[in-house]
Amino acid sequence: MLTIPGQLKIGNLTYTVEWLHDDLATEYDGRSSHRRAYIKLDRSMSVTHKRETLLHEIIHQLLSHGGYHDEGRNDHLVNCLANGLLQVLTDNGLWQPPQEGEETA
Repeated sequence: MLTIPGQLKIGNLTYTVEWLHDDLATEYDGRSSHRRAYIKLDRSMSVTHKRETLLHEIIHQLLSHGGYHDEGRNDHLVNCLANGLLQVLTDNGLWQPPQEGEETA
């Protein structure tokens, strides 16, 4: 089962993790705000896509915390880092791939 907590500590802030339902989701799979300390994810995504999107939003916030604001706005860079990190974690058994029939949070 994919368990994504309701809060994540990133840097010195605690971010609220919220789920967007189909009718509330925008053209984005996820959104995050350093100033408002939230991460919002589209509930309708597959488990793998949720993991990827969560890492994507975490990386946005890590870059923002580190003062890399321009890089943090670069979705190509953030996608590269999120997808690469997910692949390394999954392929090396550090983050288990979804199991068949796994609940999608």
